[in-house]
Amino acid sequence: MVNSVLNFIKQNSMLQKGDNVIVALSGGADSMALFHFLLSVRAQLSLTVMAAHVNHGLRAVTSGRDADFVKQTCADLDVTLFTLDARLGEKQSPKGMGTEEWARQVRYTFFEKLAAEQNAKIATAHTASDNAETILFNTVRGTALKGLCGIPPVRDCFIRPLLTVTREQIEAYCTENCLQYVTDETNLQPLYSRNKIRLQVMPVLKQINSAAVLNMAQLSVEMRQIYNYIYKQAEMLLQQAKCQHGYDALMLRQAPFPVQKQALIFLLQPFCTPSSTYVALCTNVLLGQARQAQLSKNTFAINESGIFNIFKKENTCTNQAEFMHLIPLTIGENRLWDDFLLIAQEISAKEIRKILKINKKALKYFADYDKIQGTMSIRTRMQGDTFTLPYRGVTKSLKKLFIEDKLDAALRGRIPLVVQQQQVIWIYGYGFCDGLAPDGTTKRWLYIGPENLKQTGENCL
Repeated sequence: MVNSVLNFIKQNSMLQKGDNVIVALSGGADSMALFHFLLSVRAQLSLTVMAAHVNHGLRAVTSGRDADFVKQTCADLDVTLFTLDARLGEKQSPKGMGTEEWARQVRYTFFEKLAAEQNAKIATAHTASDNAETILFNTVRGTALKGLCGIPPVRDCFIRPLLTVTREQIEAYCTENCLQYVTDETNLQPLYSRNKIRLQVMPVLKQINSAAVLNMAQLSVEMRQIYNYIYKQAEMLLQQAKCQHGYDALMLRQAPFPVQKQALIFLLQPFCTPSSTYVALCTNVLLGQARQAQLSKNTFAINESGIFNIFKKENTCTNQAEFMHLIPLTIGENRLWDDFLLIAQEISAKEIRKILKINKKALKYFADYDKIQGTMSIRTRMQGDTFTLPYRGVTKSLKKLFIEDKLDAALRGRIPLVVQQQQVIWIYGYGFCDGLAPDGTTKRWLYIGPENLKQTGENCL
């Protein structure tokens, strides 16, 4: 199991030497196995390993027992532990939210805050078995291609090193290494839909084929590859179809349907959750079956004079929403709203030496091009956007960052950002986020800034 997990970590670039890693430690077999594994390789990978535990208080006495077990385990191993007492007690979960959904939201909010504060990655103990259950759950509930991708190995600050390991392998690892763990008794009861899949459906599938879990894991890998391909094609489509007041409707219509659909999802994201209903309404407009569709109280899709766009009607004259759709970044000039100009250039090593000799402050506008995977797009800020400050490793919400820097309120919603799969990697005036800086191995330097370095020469930035 150890070699398999190490290979999986390497394949997905989950960890780099010097990383801080916080294990989401429930005390169960899966999380204890992950905890033990990371402690066993921390010297080899130069990691700082910590742990975090959330007591939801959903199981009366045993919730407290699990919390005490985790605290004692970390104390015995001299590992830093972060805890959150989130007991629901006599309170009810928010209206319209199930208890399990509430617990997950509380847990992940806590983990994300910790990741930012500790400049750390959060390692969760999701296994191949969990992945198979997720795929089945998504399928039964109704899903598109993305749902068949299962649990992503890496998402933002979260990593899942055990996704290739079955639950049976986890239990064998615990036995082999004499690991103690606690058992959540509710996992053995068909109280929730996921438990019913685990306890009633999976055993039948394993009788049909003992390799069912691993086969579904392979399915999720292949579905993710297909999804990533369609994702990139949709980004390229929007880049090619972009015109002055929206997107060339004919070019969008001529694209293969999966690519067209993903492009519409991109255009919807700044305004709403892109449900199948919203995508269908936009498709009707794009195909000319309707000139316009109202998506919400003040959000519309329109196809006029061969130009398709989604926009938000505002009562004010300063309409931020018109700038929120994704604009694919092109190498060269990117002329934007409010006369903003972004220049993207690949700079040679010879030119770099000259530029940095003249102005070392320009460095924040450079990135190692090979560290950026996939295409980049331009938009304004959205709720929930965060940014990791360069050379400081501190992650802040854009709202907090702009307020702290006393950025004019009218500018905060209009300043250009560059995003890569919705992660903010560059901000006008701030440069690139932490982790993308060139180093001694950099072969391709990417510049994004307000001026053309190849034309301005010594007067750069």
